[in-house]
Amino acid sequence: MQKIIAVSLGVCMTCALSGCILVPIALVGGGVIGGMAISEDTVQTEFDRSYAQVWDASLAVLDKAGAIEIKDKELGIIQGYVRKSKVTVRLEELTASTVRIQVKARKSAGVLPDIKTSHTIAYRVSKSLRISSGPGGQAEPSDS
Repeated sequence: MQKIIAVSLGVCMTCALSGCILVPIALVGGGVIGGMAISEDTVQTEFDRSYAQVWDASLAVLDKAGAIEIKDKELGIIQGYVRKSKVTVRLEELTASTVRIQVKARKSAGVLPDIKTSHTIAYRVSKSLRISSGPGGQAEPSDS
């Protein structure tokens, strides 16, 4: 038992010292199937949704929060500015019903990390997908 605790503590300390932590979240009904891995400027989340649903939610959130400069659905990249921070959202289709997004934000001409903006955008995408879910946490059919 002590060995398990020591190993667990070692893993946690290594993650903390490297600037990366795992924050579990309980949004199963909202379609989130993992957690949020946070580095100094990037938040990563996986959704149990179609690529089109996550793309539409990500695009709408970034458009509402700031200004979009680049959007390429095929490459899965949305870039823009939110409160003087450059924000990049990357989507990756893991399976037909699972999509990973990474939200990266940097301020001061891309020099300083802006984890607060990254977290805010990722949270709003998650919230948008929860709002669009129908009974039982299943997503409603997409118009696209």
